[in-house]
Amino acid sequence: MHLALKFGGAAIATVNGTVENGPDGLQTDEKTSSTKGLLDGKALAAMHPSQRSRILIYIFILLTILLFFRSVPSFLYRFLFNETSDLNYSQLFSKRLKTYIMTHDCGRYTSSLATDLSDDTTLVTDNTSDPQCTSLNLPLLQTTLNEQAENQDQRYIAKYSQVLTACSHGVKMLCLILEDDAVFLHTPSRTREVLVQNTITYHFNEDSAYDCGKRGNGWFPSSQTGLGSLCRIYSKDKAGCMAGCLVEPKHPLSHADLELMRCQMKCQLVQKRFLLVQHTGLPSTMNRQEERPKDVA
Repeated sequence: MHLALKFGGAAIATVNGTVENGPDGLQTDEKTSSTKGLLDGKALAAMHPSQRSRILIYIFILLTILLFFRSVPSFLYRFLFNETSDLNYSQLFSKRLKTYIMTHDCGRYTSSLATDLSDDTTLVTDNTSDPQCTSLNLPLLQTTLNEQAENQDQRYIAKYSQVLTACSHGVKMLCLILEDDAVFLHTPSRTREVLVQNTITYHFNEDSAYDCGKRGNGWFPSSQTGLGSLCRIYSKDKAGCMAGCLVEPKHPLSHADLELMRCQMKCQLVQKRFLLVQHTGLPSTMNRQEERPKDVA
């Protein structure tokens, strides 16, 4: 069986060793394998000069396209977002973010979280003299228990309000508030990068509330998220409003995370989200026994 591979009328390679004439009348009787195809130098030499030039032009165009798509994304990113293409992550993190870890007695994963974010981290505990807390050698913020609270949610809301008050009096622009049963997705250095990348502001405007326990992008607004207080970020400019809102009289069965959503809306905070942590699966300390009423927003 005779099989010839042709390109533009010129024979390039054959299986049985027979090459047909091309438009320039050139012939060759070289036996060659079809696996060489266009890469066969003798077959390429047997082609008409105009056809060789055309192939070389096609190759050049292909290489140019590959180079274009390899470099353009990086070029466009630097052109459109040049302010964020070469960030000083360690400086931005240490000078802009203050971390609070909400815990009862510094147990669970408090130590691990504090180790990963040791820069200016404060432990928010119900008992500052607890050995687990003092052994970590970190600043402690003891909150005042709300004796009138009817359930754990109300106690937690009061505790959260005190943290936000401390945040509003601080010197850092952003306050990262974590619960002690969270685990970071990334290494400590990458965690700082993700935090900085997603909390950059373009217009000197710190009116955002970040839910860092849900997938998203911190540059774009999202819907208000009322479920999950595992990881939140507030600015000190808005923390005072949030703190005051949380201590307002409320439904006795109001959930802490839903109250955060309500107050974010009242304080006109723009909700954003990005994924920084995961829940480890430890049981909730809220001890909720009743269903959330339908009229609670």
